[in-house]
This record gives sequence, structure tokens and C-alpha cells, in this order.
Amino acid sequence: MRAPVKTYSLFIGQWLIAFIVCMIVHIPYFLGDHLSFDGDEAIVGIMAQDLLAGKNIPVYFYGQQYGFCFFEVISSAIGILFFGNTVWALKFGAVLIYSLGLAFLMRIFIHHKVSLFFTILSLIVLSTFPAWMVWAAKARGGYVTAFAAVCVITWVITTKPSNLKWIIISACMLSIGLHSQVLISISIFFAWGIWLIKSGSLKLILISILVLIASYILLKIPAYHNTPMWKAPVSSFYHFSLFGKMLYDSGKASLGYYYYEMTFRPSFFSWVFGIGFYIGCGILTVLGFLRIKIVERKYLLVTGFAVLTCFIAVMWMRIPSYRYLLGAFTASQLILCFALLNQSKKRLGKLAVLPLVVFGLLFSVTVRHIPDSWMKPEANDMKLYNGLLDELKRRGISNVYSTDALLQWQLNYSGVNARYTSGIERIQRFTDEVEKCESVPSCKTAIVGFTGFYNYMDDSQAWYDHLSIINEKYFIYESPDSVTLAKGGYEYIP
Repeated sequence: MRAPVKTYSLFIGQWLIAFIVCMIVHIPYFLGDHLSFDGDEAIVGIMAQDLLAGKNIPVYFYGQQYGFCFFEVISSAIGILFFGNTVWALKFGAVLIYSLGLAFLMRIFIHHKVSLFFTILSLIVLSTFPAWMVWAAKARGGYVTAFAAVCVITWVITTKPSNLKWIIISACMLSIGLHSQVLISISIFFAWGIWLIKSGSLKLILISILVLIASYILLKIPAYHNTPMWKAPVSSFYHFSLFGKMLYDSGKASLGYYYYEMTFRPSFFSWVFGIGFYIGCGILTVLGFLRIKIVERKYLLVTGFAVLTCFIAVMWMRIPSYRYLLGAFTASQLILCFALLNQSKKRLGKLAVLPLVVFGLLFSVTVRHIPDSWMKPEANDMKLYNGLLDELKRRGISNVYSTDALLQWQLNYSGVNARYTSGIERIQRFTDEVEKCESVPSCKTAIVGFTGFYNYMDDSQAWYDHLSIINEKYFIYESPDSVTLAKGGYEYIP
């Protein structure tokens, strides 16, 4: 029994190191003006609240039958125990899962007897990968879970034999990744296939396929517990017209300068340090590719093919959002991992990693300038949001109608019963509470949202007479009547 205990203790230690490194490189972001959480992160937070309250054991993102985020819910719940229902709890939960993936990449270096110093340097490089700098701190429906699953599979195929035990484990992890975020899982799919073929056993290959299918079906069962409010955004046609735009904006996406379907202009230093980082990665990869064995080149080539596959697959999405490019960037990150591992025992390679460390850390400093809101991106996001919460509390209002669906979920996480226009929602109880409030004379309600976005309710001077602007970003319209709500499109539950 002692050997397994020692192994687990070593792994916990490695995970702790990866977590500390991740937290350190994210300090500029955490202390910057734009540390915030979006509506999807808020839903994961609500799921964690439900888990802690014993209301539910959430497995899939509420309102969807895809987006496996059970582990993100657990880690966010741990964050809530430490930090309460705050933005810090959500960031803690995301980084905890993301660092789990990095811990497995770290184990690859340890397995190949790479020096601790070079391993830590490589860990810093991988944790500052620009495309993941902001998203590593976003628990929002399976992205960091898929990343962690991909890293576990990468560890398996680079350190373990393709026997029955590891084939079963890797197939199960691939199922988790596919349910969490398909495009991110594609980043390792082809390399995993080569590893299976290396077994030379048709029987084992067939078993791996059966295990993959069986585990995929079993993991899908809890998804049907959720009422599907949103379906996977897959289209039946190719968005060729958007290819040029996505290609052009992929530079911004590679630095994390986007919010849902909107991109922002990267700062000058983000361009300099981010592009410098990627150029260094390219040089390191080319040097490694020329020196490694033909068998090892196959892993690099198929992972490179995964980059292209993930990028093209985004064009088949009904909503070709920039976050789906994380699949291509994850494959690129794995290529960097292979390149670092290859250079770890070469004198020139050890020196070549230093510029990447410098560029990565300098880029991490610029991340504090990446907006996390489309409204007033130059302002302090959480300060403005907390100002809205404080004003609602001061007025004794805990039931509101939101003119923005994402703001609705943020308020829900922060303890405010908020509903959007539809009478049926992902998390129905908040909508029900607002409706109940309407039947209680002493219960106050209000319409809230972003300044200037009034859902066509501002068709008379009376609207502006009752309007309060909060921090120039939000508004509060207190005690709305049924006529005003009808103009805004708010449905009532039958």
C-alpha cells in the first residue's frame, strides 16, 4: 500500500506546483481592472451553489445536453467554500482544473528524467501560452475540463505502453473531453490514434473503440436530466464567407482579445510579447522537428494536422465564435510541449527556452488590459458591477427584470432573483421568484441592464423620468408596470 500512497503524494505535490505557477503568472490579470466573470461562468457558479446546497449534482451545463463540466462545478464549489460567492471562487475553480492538465504535462518531463529546473521553466512557458492566459481562469462549461483531459491523454501516449489498462483509461478520458468540448479534444485525437496503432494489436484497437463508444454513451445519460434550452451550435453548411474574417481575427484570438463574438484591439505590448512568444515557439518546433526520430515526427505532424482540422471545423459552427479556436491553440500548445521535451537534453535547447519564458511572463503582465466586457471596456469591470449590486441592495430590490441574458445569470450568482424576457429559463427558479414577487405588494421589482439598451421601452419621457444611471454602465428602472414590461417583451409564465 505504501507505493500507491507515495505515488499519489508525489502527484498532489506536482499539481500544487502547477497550480502555484498558474496563480503567479495570472497575478497581473487578477489584480487588473478587467478581472470579471461572464454569464456562462456565473451559471457554473450557480451549479456549484446548488451542489453545496444539496439541490442537485450538476454534470452538464444547465440548459444544455452537452458541455460536461462536473469537475469545474466541484472545483468552483471548493472556491466558494474559501472565497464565498465571488469572482475569486470562479477563477479559483477554473485555474484548479487547468493546472491539473499542466501537472500531467509536467509529469511527462519528470518521466523522461528532465531536470527540475528545465521542467519548471517549461511549466512557466506552457502556463503563459497566450491563447489560454485568460481562458485558463474561465470555468464556463467544459473548456478547462477538455484541456485537462487532453493533457492526461498526452501523458498516457508519451509515457505509457499501449496495453489494455492504458487504452481503457485514455478512451474514457477522450470521452470526457469530447463531451466537454469536442474541438479541444480533436487536438490529441490523431496522436492518440497513432499510439493505438503502435500496439500492433487489432484486438486492442477494437477494444479501445468499444470502450470509447460505451463510455461516451454512459457519460451522455446524465445530460438528459437537463432541459435543452440551447443546442450545440453546429451548422450544416460551411461559413466560407467568414473564413477571411476569422483568419484575420485569429491574431487577436491567439492573444485572448475577444469576448464571445466580439474582438478587441490588442495593446501594443501584447502584440510585441505575444507574437514574440509564438515566433519563439515556431523556431523551437522547427529545430526540434529536424533533430528527432521519424517515429516522433509523426506525433508532431498529426498534431499539426489537428491544428488545421480544428481551425477549419470552426467554420462549420452555427456561431463561429473565437473561443472555438481554442482547439487549434491547444494542439499548438501540445506541439510546443513536444518541442520543449525534445530540447530538454540539448545545451542549445536549454538556452532556447529562456526567451520563451521572458516573452511569456511579459505577455502575462499585459493580460490585465484585456477587456472582459463589451460595454465600457476601458473601465474596472467588477467595480462597476459591484456598484449596481450595492445600489440594488440600498434600495431593497432583490427581484429584477434584466434586459441582457448574460447579466441575468451574473445577478443570479450574486444572490439577485433576475429573469430575462422569456418565461422559461435555464434556471427556472429565479424567474419564478420574480413572478411571485409581483403578487406581493411589499415586494419591490426593477428593470436593470446596460445603459442605452432598453428593449424599446424608452418610447416616452416617462421612461427617462424613472430611470437611474449607475456608474454610466448600468441602469435601474424601479417599479415597472405591466405595460412597460410588455413593451420590453417580458413573457409571463402560464
